[in-house]
Parts: sequence; C-alpha cells; structure tokens
Amino acid sequence: MATSFVLSDGRSVNNHGFRIDLQGVNLDRFKANPVMLYQHDTERIIGRWDNIRVEDNRLMADAIFDMEDAQGKEVSRKVEAGFLKGCSLGLMVEDMQEVDGVWVATRSEVFEASIVSVPADAGAVRLYDKNHQVLTAEALHLQFQTNNHQNKDMDEKVKELEAQLAAKTKEVTDLTAKVENLEGQVQTLQQEKVTTLLDAAISAGKITEAEKEQLTSLAAKDFEAVQKLIAAKKAPEAPHKSLAATLQHTAGAAAAPAGNERANWTYLDWAKNDPQGLAKLRAENPEEFQRLAGA
Repeated sequence: MATSFVLSDGRSVNNHGFRIDLQGVNLDRFKANPVMLYQHDTERIIGRWDNIRVEDNRLMADAIFDMEDAQGKEVSRKVEAGFLKGCSLGLMVEDMQEVDGVWVATRSEVFEASIVSVPADAGAVRLYDKNHQVLTAEALHLQFQTNNHQNKDMDEKVKELEAQLAAKTKEVTDLTAKVENLEGQVQTLQQEKVTTLLDAAISAGKITEAEKEQLTSLAAKDFEAVQKLIAAKKAPEAPHKSLAATLQHTAGAAAAPAGNERANWTYLDWAKNDPQGLAKLRAENPEEFQRLAGA
C-alpha cells in the first residue's frame, strides 16, 4: 500500500519564513516528471510520486519507491517501519507578497519532492532559482523585499504622475474655455468693426443699405479689402448753395435788408450792417468771403 506524504502545508509558515499559496502553485512540470529524491540530491532518485493532489489546503502525493534500487528499497523499509516520516518540497518562487505581516509565495513552481531525514516542519521546502540552482532563504527574501519596495515606489510615482496629469488636464480645459471666450470676444469686436465701417460709409453716401448686406459677408472674410474698396470710393458732392440761400442763412439778428438784397452788399456793407453775418459768411462760405474782401 502506498504511503501518502504531505508535500506542503498551505496553512503554515515554512522553515524559510513564508507560507505557500497552493492556489498559485504550478504542478505541470512536476506531474510530468514526479521524481522522488532523497535529501534533495538529484543523483539519488529513489522513486516517484503518484496521485498528486491538493486536499484541505495541503499538497499531497503517494510515495512509490524504486524497489530495484538499493537505496530506494532501504528508504522504503525505513518509511514502512516509521523511521523516516519527513518530506520536503523543491520549489521555485516566482512572486511573493507581504499579506497582513506574513510573506506569502503567491506564484511558484514545483520541481521535485524529497524524502528527508530531518524536516524543519510539515511545510519544509528546498528553494531553487530558475536555473535549478539551490537558493538561500535570505537571497529569496532580499529579492522580493527589494521588488516590493520598488513596486511601492513605482505605485507612488504612478499616483504622483496621475495627479500631475489630472492637474494638467484641468489646466488645458480651463485654458481651452478661456481661448473660446476670447475668440467669441474677438468675433464680436470684428462684427462691430465691420458694422462701424459700413455705417460710416452709408452716412458718407459711399454705399447703400443694399450694398451693406453684401459687403458685410465680404468684410467678415477680408476686412482690409472692403476697407480699401470703401476708401477708394468718392462721396457724392454736396449740392451748391445759391448765393441768396447762403446770405439768408448767414443773416445776423441786426435789422438789415432781406437776404436777396444782400447780394449787392460790399464787404463794408456787411461790416457796417451785419458783422455777425459777415463772421458766419467767413466760416460757412469762405469763397464768397474772399471775393467780398478782395473786391
């Protein structure tokens, strides 16, 4: 009858100071080559392991000894007689995390399992690196302590960068809103500028209301072109006032002949009878004033 051994107890901390999470143990390679060693010596193959399984959070297997091998036969005898009871797992730890103050091998791979004379406990293990070289517990802990420290530093750095990115994103959003607001103000000012230009052109008689609508669209695309176009247009000349109308308009308050009669006045007549009207005439009709003064 085959003897069952507990290869690893996932409930207890092993002799190297960590617990093995059996849910993260890779057994594929071990099941493909389930060698049973003696004292973890690869030159001392004493049998194989069958019925490899996990029961009650314990990794278990049945020992099948090589009875054709002298040492295998002897170890089998000692196991049957109760002189050898210990087992130890050959393991490569791939990831380790600290959980509630206890180190846990969250990912690992089994290479072999050995009958040993003095296991430290039910969860005794022999540690290997990826090259199947024996690894000390100190080296293992140092490796994952360093990795965890680096991961924590990296997590802090990531959080810091995320915070900076969020701040920059908000800054860009605020600046975008400001730019959109300024663009709206610029557009309003441009529209006011076009309206002012065209209204002034209408007042000067350079364009009509009908032309304003066409020029508004053109000015929105090329303001300077419309500005040059309007500047090049000549305003219609004001109708020439008759001398009689001018005289009537410039007549002062002093009693004097009617405006039509002033058409024959000389400079002295104006100066004597209506000096205020003469001043208005000088301001409003400088050509007539110069003619009178010259005469």
